[in-house]
Amino acid sequence: MASASAPANEGKQHSNPPKEETQNQPSGSNVVASIVVRMEVDTCEPTWPEHA
Repeated sequence: MASASAPANEGKQHSNPPKEETQNQPSGSNVVASIVVRMEVDTCEPTWPEHA
């Protein structure tokens, strides 16, 4: 999980200005991490669609 959020977090910091991203960084990181985790779960576990 940590390794999945690290690259996404870095990419967002480089993509957007650090000043504005400082406030939005936590939210954006959580959203990206959530999407990455969901995609991984969807690929690994076929029960994810039912759980959603």
